[in-house]
Amino acid sequence: MLASIPNARQVDSAYSWAVALATLAMASLSFGAVTSVPILFGLIAQDFGWEHGRVALVHTAAMACAGLGSIVLGRLLDRRGFFPIAVSAAIATGTGLVLASHASSFWQMALAFGLLVGGLGQGAFFSPLAAAVSHWFDKHRGVAVSIALCGQSVGGLVIPPLLRVAAEHHGWRSALQGYGLICSGCMLAAAAFYLPSHPPSHAAPDGGHGPARPTHRSGITFLLGAALYCSNTALFGIASHMVAYGEGVGMGPAAAGALMSALFGITLFSRLGVGAFLARGGVFRVIVAMSLLHMAGTWIVFSSGSPATLVVGLLAMGLGFGGYLPAFGSLVRGIFPAREAGRRLSELYLLGFFGAGTGSWLVGALRDWRGGQWDASFLVMASLAAVGPAILLARRRDFAPVRTSQ
Repeated sequence: MLASIPNARQVDSAYSWAVALATLAMASLSFGAVTSVPILFGLIAQDFGWEHGRVALVHTAAMACAGLGSIVLGRLLDRRGFFPIAVSAAIATGTGLVLASHASSFWQMALAFGLLVGGLGQGAFFSPLAAAVSHWFDKHRGVAVSIALCGQSVGGLVIPPLLRVAAEHHGWRSALQGYGLICSGCMLAAAAFYLPSHPPSHAAPDGGHGPARPTHRSGITFLLGAALYCSNTALFGIASHMVAYGEGVGMGPAAAGALMSALFGITLFSRLGVGAFLARGGVFRVIVAMSLLHMAGTWIVFSSGSPATLVVGLLAMGLGFGGYLPAFGSLVRGIFPAREAGRRLSELYLLGFFGAGTGSWLVGALRDWRGGQWDASFLVMASLAAVGPAILLARRRDFAPVRTSQ
């Protein structure tokens, strides 16, 4: 039925925007699923008697497997299209959450989150998803990719308080199980919009202007991935422990959950704003500016002495993260032809996923080592946030003027 829609084979059509909205729904639900462990850190740790570092390893497993899964699924996207990937990922996400809700050991939970929620779920609903929606747009490709990546903003804004309240009233196991069932049903409905094959693209890659630099393309992807790794390690290292941090300094569960919502919710504004700006060029400048803003936010969080300065730092981090993530993808999408979009975006975001998992584990481990204090862990995160833009500025000649033919 969807395949018979006249606009379904036209880029930048009304149906393309419907695909973008369906993409946003899948990405939001998936991000809520993969971050459910950080949201429920305290309750899970208390139930099992684990230290925070051990609980954080579950999230690390999910993010690491998501990065590896995105590589495989990104290559499969280029060959088979996104619909079968989306269906499999929707079922895997719901199944993984339900299995995790019945886990009785660390390995059961780590495998459920790592292989299903992370590897097949988030592995499909991030870089392959961003590449998939980009095929439906030429003129507004940057905006479309930003909408797809806004799943982190919407999911991070809406899911933490809802899941936390559900866990407080019904227990974390029932909350995970209920959310798993909701995820699968809604994701399957949204995946139906990818039943029609995407239209052919006639636009050139949307990179910057000027001749291509001699640096090998894979080398460029690796350098960008390294910068993204450092920034994401800092972002997720702090973000994934914000709920536990808030509770540790005396905030109630709802207020502590609002810290994570504030951080990821504010990304919605910068992500959409940057998406509109990317279509006019200046992609590299956007990456640097947003990375520096994110770095400033991490240092404010580290040095904060009051709730007000903590919120200011988190908002700066969120704005920076919301801007640099789609800009990284837009630059790589502009360097490589459309037929390599799934593979190359997956390679870029692989290190980003690893960074998210590393940050979550490292902050938890350093906190345990410091006897429950956050000073050393937040200092390390702020330092890593400075390395990301340093890499970009040191190799700016390789990134700023890149453009290739389709």
